[in-house]
Amino acid sequence: RGPRRGVLGASGYSVTVTPGDTAVEQGSPVVIVARFDGRVPAEAVLAYGPAGRPAERMTLTRTLADPVFGGILQAVQSDLVYRIEYAGRTTRDYRIQTYEHPRLTRADARIVYPEYTQLPEKVLQDTRQIIAVEGSQVTWTLTLNMPVTTARLVPREGPALDLLPDGPGSDMGSVRGPATYAISLTAAQTQRWELRLADSRGRTNKVPDRFVLEVQKNLPPQVRPVFPGQDVQVSPLEELDLEVEVS
Repeated sequence: RGPRRGVLGASGYSVTVTPGDTAVEQGSPVVIVARFDGRVPAEAVLAYGPAGRPAERMTLTRTLADPVFGGILQAVQSDLVYRIEYAGRTTRDYRIQTYEHPRLTRADARIVYPEYTQLPEKVLQDTRQIIAVEGSQVTWTLTLNMPVTTARLVPREGPALDLLPDGPGSDMGSVRGPATYAISLTAAQTQRWELRLADSRGRTNKVPDRFVLEVQKNLPPQVRPVFPGQDVQVSPLEELDLEVEVS
């Protein structure tokens, strides 16, 4: 949502407040400007804070002889209301709403190896790169900073893989708070993806995380003769002991 400027006129004072009602990314600074047309007060004060709580106050700085007062709210982390106080008067309350871009906070993996390997199940914590034997079942569980409407692993070529909600509220794009998504696949070949996220307002993750599944093929066994270590000749009635190493 774009900013809306506010205008208030009373007893010869007319003030335009910028940005008025607005929405900013969490952690961003917000510049507040009050421009007066007509009478100019000696001082303008910015009162701000979370709704329903006592307001903090900041005296705005006037720009030379211009009828403009301004100040900066550094690193706004949560929703705020603010107003301008001047000459015993006050503007209405304006709102600053904060938002975040979706992002990955953690990625855990579980690997179930094929029966022929006789390997136990393995759990890897917070990893984006996995090495697995061909035929293994791999499950990635991703924790995001918020629920999203789209969560996909996108390869350079081929179809994207959709991640499914894996926790309460994970499929509710308007709800804030951590959410988990999961995907299970069979390790068939080495693959690389980028994680693409989008929330209900179309905001995407700024830097797509990269995921790699490196697959070790189930190769034919290698057989190496050990005994005898040289060519031998035997008659049709003789028995010959053989020893080999298989890996």
